[in-house]
Amino acid sequence: MSASTQVNETVGRRAPSVGRMFLDRVAATPAYEAYRRPVGDKWESMTWGETGARVEAIAAGLASSRTMKVRRRAVEALHQDLLDEMYAPQG
Repeated sequence: MSASTQVNETVGRRAPSVGRMFLDRVAATPAYEAYRRPVGDKWESMTWGETGARVEAIAAGLASSRTMKVRRRAVEALHQDLLDEMYAPQG
């Protein structure tokens, strides 16, 4: 098999979007650890299933909001919250 054929097959198997890739991962490995977040002085594991449920709840809230300004602020808050959890200093 040529290198270009391998690349084309790999690209053809890619998810069409980050959202689809996320949902596929949640469905494939719901019990696996997705990340850890600080809770008090300890670290708590979040599974892909728990993370998927959290994202669905946030998405439902965003879908029900009435204005773009509210949606934008909610997305910004979620983004900052997730970044804070993922990149919190360890130790």
